[in-house]
Amino acid sequence: MLPLRHWFLPLMARGCMIADGNSGERTNEGTVLVVDDEPSLTRSAARLLRSMGFEVCVAAGGREAVEICRARGAEIDVVLLDVFLQEMPSMETLRQLRSLHSGIKVILTSGYDQQESVDGFAGMRLDGFIAKPFGYAELENAIRAALKPRRTTM
Repeated sequence: MLPLRHWFLPLMARGCMIADGNSGERTNEGTVLVVDDEPSLTRSAARLLRSMGFEVCVAAGGREAVEICRARGAEIDVVLLDVFLQEMPSMETLRQLRSLHSGIKVILTSGYDQQESVDGFAGMRLDGFIAKPFGYAELENAIRAALKPRRTTM
């Protein structure tokens, strides 16, 4: 009979977790706040981001995201924000996050068409969009693109 093994994943109901040191070479640095009211999607995104070398904060909704941003906003480099949140609309969440930290980078995520998803965000600076479900490469490319310094014209 084979021994029963238990796999323990870090519990991330709230707050932030630093990427573990045993996942190999780290090519990315920074902190990503994942905001989604679907726990399985939040866990999947957090797992992918940690494997890329990012520190990850998770929020189950807009209010929690604002609380985390209020406490750790200067440390957060990118917010991965689901377009359709239940308890606080994503547009309001984005407004409040930007009122706390105007330069925070925000990537929208949705299982719906990009155009349909971002229509309501007209006039709000967005740093990217990624369609669900997404894989490692798509997520890493979206995060890296958002983190690139913007060119300014003189």
